[in-house]
Amino acid sequence: MHFRESDIVQGLEKWSRLRRRPSRDASIAVLEGEIFFELSPAGKPTVQDTYRVRLEIPTEPGAKLPVAQEVGGRIPHGLDSHNPGGRLCLGSPLRLLTLLGQAPSLNTYIEQCVVPFLYAHTLREQGHDYPFSELAHGTAGLVDDYVQLFGLKGGHQVPSALHALSLRKRVANKRPCPCQCGKRLGRCRTRHYLAPFRHLAPRWLYRSEHTGRNWGVAG
Repeated sequence: MHFRESDIVQGLEKWSRLRRRPSRDASIAVLEGEIFFELSPAGKPTVQDTYRVRLEIPTEPGAKLPVAQEVGGRIPHGLDSHNPGGRLCLGSPLRLLTLLGQAPSLNTYIEQCVVPFLYAHTLREQGHDYPFSELAHGTAGLVDDYVQLFGLKGGHQVPSALHALSLRKRVANKRPCPCQCGKRLGRCRTRHYLAPFRHLAPRWLYRSEHTGRNWGVAG
């Protein structure tokens, strides 16, 4: 994933309180400043608020995803605030890729990923319940998200789905389906749930997700 320079420039025009900052990594654009938003999701309170943020946006193809930090001191660091180590947990890697699509833009990233997170935190500050579906922390939350994204029946099927996506389609279709129905993947409807993800990210990303985590989660 990477963001084109033209998209970053357009984003800075819209989010005029953000400024570019020096970056030690030539493949990362660092933006810092204020995000002012007004959001009124259906059936939920309207919120106007401003947060000071730092965004690290990848500008060259590779394994990096954008990183968002709240740097004004309003959001405590920790799992309970979905802000481990000072990095806002905006969703699983595949959820972010789904939201951003194959041609990500800074506007889409801020509007679809960052602002809903900030909106939710403002409501929590005001004593409201979390307004959106709240995932569990750590691997358990990833499992729940991938179950939903892949159309699976339980977390125990997630590693097999990731492994299938890490293989060439013709190879994966000959293997047992991750849903454990007894059919080959190529003959099960689960293939229709997995198919869009083959175009969303390269096989190495799914291989990394499959082998780089401890998926020993029941469900």
